[in-house]
Amino acid sequence: MSEAFFGEIRLFGFPWNPSEWALCDGRILPIQQYSALWSVIGNLYGGDRQNNKFALPDLRNAVVMHPNGGGALPQYELGKRYGADTVTLRAEELPSHTHSLSRKGAVNAITGKTSAPNANSNIGSVTKIINAGAGTNEAVPNLIPAGTPNTSLSGLSVSPAGFGGAHENRQPFLALNYCICLYGVYPARP
Repeated sequence: MSEAFFGEIRLFGFPWNPSEWALCDGRILPIQQYSALWSVIGNLYGGDRQNNKFALPDLRNAVVMHPNGGGALPQYELGKRYGADTVTLRAEELPSHTHSLSRKGAVNAITGKTSAPNANSNIGSVTKIINAGAGTNEAVPNLIPAGTPNTSLSGLSVSPAGFGGAHENRQPFLALNYCICLYGVYPARP
């Protein structure tokens, strides 16, 4: 018999459960065969007392925490799962914000198109950039016109990004085996 308490949960760094321990994988056990363990944890983690079955805690893909947050922290019910592996953010969950796009240039009253001032002044700039990167002492020109943007572009020029898919919502972790003691010392109640 081990020195552990019935229902005690420990972490093990090897890929199997020791003798007299079971993986905390949510499996269903018969109450009659494990009556001492059932008297400690009952149906807290699931099962069906009417069918004489109870469940072990399922700590796969989970982080454990204390049920009493204390102070301003919320209380959590012992044995209940919280959180989700992935989250899909909805538009109403994002902070209010807007997107706009503008540039320096003039709008042609006939075509509605924007033209850059001195557009021809940038001809040859690509060659100058390539030469500057090749070890010449030639200065790299600024390809963006100076000044404050004064032309708003169509709302169609800025479109939403993303595909509405879920993203992983887990902190960094190390996988270890949680095991529960099936046979041990019966814990005394206060």
